Amino acid sequence: GAKQPSENSVGLNWYTIVYPDAAARDETVKKLRQLGATVQEEADYYLTRDPSGNRIRLVV
Repeated sequence: GAKQPSENSVGLNWYTIVYPDAAARDETVKKLRQLGATVQEEADYYLTRDPSGNRIRLVV
């Protein structure tokens, strides 16, 4: 695929995936970590990145 764009380039910066409950979100976080993805826990959401470097917020 294409290489990641520079940090300040024009384009998508982040997007949010909303889960119906914490259990569904936590299962996704578990699977992402099993795949080797970096997942950070923030105050009320988790944060990861897609292959293009866009941030993905995982919220309930």
